[in-house]
Amino acid sequence: MNAIQQNRISEFSAYYRSCDILLLDDIHFFSNKGKTQEEFFHTFNDLHQNGKQIVLTSDRPINELEALEERLISRFKWGLIVDIQPPDFETRLAILRKKCDESNLDIPGDVLEYLAANLVENVRELEGALTKIMAQVTFTAAEPTLDLARKIVNEIGRPDKRVLTIEDIVEYTASVFQVSSDHLRAKTRKKDIVRARQVAMYLAKQLTDHSLITIGLHFGGRDHSTVIHGINTIEKLISQNKELRQQIESMKKHLEYQK
Repeated sequence: MNAIQQNRISEFSAYYRSCDILLLDDIHFFSNKGKTQEEFFHTFNDLHQNGKQIVLTSDRPINELEALEERLISRFKWGLIVDIQPPDFETRLAILRKKCDESNLDIPGDVLEYLAANLVENVRELEGALTKIMAQVTFTAAEPTLDLARKIVNEIGRPDKRVLTIEDIVEYTASVFQVSSDHLRAKTRKKDIVRARQVAMYLAKQLTDHSLITIGLHFGGRDHSTVIHGINTIEKLISQNKELRQQIESMKKHLEYQK
């Protein structure tokens, strides 16, 4: 815009056509801008013919770009097209850990996991939340607790409040114990199936507001006494078996983060 107003288009064009790599964000904003598209068309050709690199980004696929000249669209298709999705949980967590390492700050793992689980769409928000926690720790001597993380996430954008269902718990428990979710609902009495079913019942009671009767209905129509027996069995086992206790706590944390 300044180049047009100051009649310095030639200088502007020469500058961008002399670079080794051109990075251009939000190419979709060129829509309905004829003069801009004309200038970029020639810049693109010049860079391409000289073997330079061009990297373009857009918030939509090439075929969905509107009001762009066909000759530009065809040139965009010459290159490698990559669909960049929001980072998954592990990647978000890795980003947070790297930021902590760079700042020499020790933030508890459960705090980082909560941020990674609840700020899923925007890496800027993710880093912003961590920056706020770092500021609180550095300047107010606050403890980097899970409560602090919840408060900051709520300030930035409330986490997804999707209701955790018994079916969610059944499917996840089946995957953890490497059995079929159908087996958890079936009448089978195989030991590994029974244990997985009891864990799922225990988690359903811990993490949902459903009655024992409702929980039983999700496990092949079992009555409430069977559900009570399953819950009591797991409560007894986790008081005696450290490994199982840790496994169930890990499962609870995972399911709570999905809410």
